[in-house]
Amino acid sequence: METKICKWCHQEQSKEAFFNNKLTKDWKTAKCKECCRIAKQEYRTTYKWSEGRRLERSRERAKAYNVIIEDIGIKAIEKLLMKQSFECAECWKDLSDRNKRHLNHIKPLAKWWIHWIDNLQWLCIKCNLEKWDIYNKENEDLAL
Repeated sequence: METKICKWCHQEQSKEAFFNNKLTKDWKTAKCKECCRIAKQEYRTTYKWSEGRRLERSRERAKAYNVIIEDIGIKAIEKLLMKQSFECAECWKDLSDRNKRHLNHIKPLAKWWIHWIDNLQWLCIKCNLEKWDIYNKENEDLAL
């Protein structure tokens, strides 16, 4: 049985304990499956997936567009989610899993320049991306 040493935990394990990766010489990842799972969880909890980080990113985008900004706190955004009964505003899909929802501007910032709580809604990822595609197609038509 072939073995490999994990770059994170430095333990020698069988090659079945590693994910496949066609870009490496031995076609396996550098971290074992367990270390990959731990790294992914740490990344999600500390940076990308926190509600505070999402709010911060939306504020950054609003400032980039010179938008009229109302200071919206996390509690107001959580109340909005409860007001929507943890459901998507478009398709009524369940949004209780925080990794499957997007905070969305009803009227896009690029068009209306309004960042108020009344202009926000929670959407599932699919509905938000569909809305983004529609907005981009409208802009392409205007540019032509």
